[in-house]
Amino acid sequence: MSQSLEDSDYDFNDRRKKFMVGLNVTEARRKREEGATKLRKEKKDNIFNQRRKRVMQTGVNTLSKGSDETINQFHPQDGELNSDLVEKFKSMKEAINLKTAHCDEDQTSFHAAEMFRKYLSSEETPPIKEVITSGVVPILIKLLGMNGNPAIQYEACWALTNIASGTSEQVQHLCESGIIPELIKVLKSKHAELREQALWVLGNLAGDSLEYRNRIVDSPLIGIMIDYLRSSVKCSFIQVSAWTFSNMFRGKPQVPCDKMIMVVPILAMFLGVNDEEILADTCWAISYITDTEDSVVEAVMKTKIPVNLLKLLDHGQLAVRIPALRVVGNILTTTHQH
Repeated sequence: MSQSLEDSDYDFNDRRKKFMVGLNVTEARRKREEGATKLRKEKKDNIFNQRRKRVMQTGVNTLSKGSDETINQFHPQDGELNSDLVEKFKSMKEAINLKTAHCDEDQTSFHAAEMFRKYLSSEETPPIKEVITSGVVPILIKLLGMNGNPAIQYEACWALTNIASGTSEQVQHLCESGIIPELIKVLKSKHAELREQALWVLGNLAGDSLEYRNRIVDSPLIGIMIDYLRSSVKCSFIQVSAWTFSNMFRGKPQVPCDKMIMVVPILAMFLGVNDEEILADTCWAISYITDTEDSVVEAVMKTKIPVNLLKLLDHGQLAVRIPALRVVGNILTTTHQH
C-alpha cells in the first residue's frame, strides 16, 4: 500500500526553507555588507587618506600668486608637539591683518597665508597639530570671506583642505570653528578654482563622520553642486564632485531618499566620463544609494545607469569593477523585479 504525501515523514516545509535560504534577500544583503565593509576599509586605508590631502598644484592656477613649493623641513618625533614651530606659526598668524586682507594689495597677509599652505602641503606628515595650536584656524576661516581678494581666499582654502585631511579631532576643530557655512558661501564664488577647492574641503569633512556629513547634507550644497554640474565644468570639478558624493552617501543611517534621488541624473551623467577616478567614485556613490529604499532604486533604473554599469563590469581597473558589481548586487536583491 502506497503511503500518501500527507502521511509521509518527508517535511516539504523544511525542504522549502533550506532551498529558500539561497534566495533570502536579508541574508544576501548581510553577506554583501560584510564584504563591502572590508572593501571600504581597504579603500579608506589605501586611497581615501591619500586623496584627502592636496600636496602639489598641477596645471596652471589663475588665482594663487604664490609658488607651488612645499616646506618639508618639519620632522615630527613620535607625535610630540614642536613648540618652536608653534611659536613660528603664532608670529605668522600675527602678520595676517583681517582689516586689510580683503584687498589684494595686502601682500603681507597673503604671504603669511601662503606660508601656512606650504607647511601644510608637506608630502610627509604635515604640522597640522602645530598649526591648530597656534590658533590660526579661525583666522584662516575668516579669510574665506575676503571676496575682494580671491588669491588669499584660495590660499586659506587650500590650507584648510589639508587640515581637514587630519585626524577626527582635527576635523572636529574645523567644524566647531564654523567652517561649513563659510565654505558654502565660497561655493557661490565666480572663480571656478576657488569653488573646486571649497568643495574638496567639504568632501573631506563629509568623509570623516556621520555628524559632519549630516550637517553638509542639510546645507544647500547638493542644490548648488547640481546647478554647476548641469553647466559646463572642468573635469577636475567633476572628479571632486564624484568624490564628495561618494562621501556624502556613505554610512548608516543613510541620508534622506529625496536627497539621493536629486543626484541620480548627475551620477548617470558621470558614468559617461572616461576617467577612472570619476567612474570608481560614482559607482561607490551609486552603490550606497541603491542599498536603501526601493524608490531610489526605481529612480536609478529609469536612467542609463544600469546599461553603463554592465559595461563597467568589464572595465580594465578593479577599482571600477568592484563598486560596479556591488551596485548590480544591490539592484538584484531589491523586492521589485529589475
